[in-house]
Amino acid sequence: CQLTRCHQVFLPGEEADDIIASYTEKYKDIYNIFVVTNDKDYYQLLDNITIYNSKDDIFVTKEKFQS
Repeated sequence: CQLTRCHQVFLPGEEADDIIASYTEKYKDIYNIFVVTNDKDYYQLLDNITIYNSKDDIFVTKEKFQS
């Protein structure tokens, strides 16, 4: 992850989606946040992030999802 400047976070007892939701809320006004996932449950975060769906090779934004 050092080459790509990606950060890994592990908090015992916490689920990944809850951690990601917390981070996106905290940093939404500072960074453009991209989450790489095929899990459509993350679409609930589209107000604050862009999702890259590697299975379909597409970027999903709130605008694209709503249209």
